[in-house]
Amino acid sequence: MKKITYKIEISLKSPLIVSSGETNSIMRSMIIGIDGKPIIPATTLKGIVRSNYIYLHHCQHKIFKCNCETCMLFGSQNNRSSLVFFEDLKPSEEYYVSIRTQTAIDRYRRAVHLNNLFSQKTIENTTFCGEISIYLPPDLEKQNVKEKFEQAVKFIEMIGSGKSRGLGHVKVCIEEVGDR
Repeated sequence: MKKITYKIEISLKSPLIVSSGETNSIMRSMIIGIDGKPIIPATTLKGIVRSNYIYLHHCQHKIFKCNCETCMLFGSQNNRSSLVFFEDLKPSEEYYVSIRTQTAIDRYRRAVHLNNLFSQKTIENTTFCGEISIYLPPDLEKQNVKEKFEQAVKFIEMIGSGKSRGLGHVKVCIEEVGDR
């Protein structure tokens, strides 16, 4: 089995919020790591890349008992282990936290929800870095999975929530670094 390691850098082109889903009544906050700095969780990145892989390569993915290329690479519900391992991405440099305060809009009435003001912490002006490792068996190597995986990663254009409000636009760079 061949191991391939990549260095990934995600540069922010607009403010980013990857929310934990937890909120007090006023503030939605970013997911933070053990060191107190914001992170892009490995699970978020893996989900985006998996979705891109299915979309770009027209995989015939089924919900149950699937043996498609995507499930062989990313794992499946049938207790098939993933061959791809992502690190949480951490800021490589100084970053700025801003707070955006907004009102919720009722889409049916097209008016502001009364008493529904909320704020979000966003991260700006930084690059998030980390590593991705892939373990490729010979049968997947023959199917050009390495090139397909790289395409799926490079296809990432947005991450996080608030995309319809202009948040989460990113530029992705991926570079093979070999074994360490």
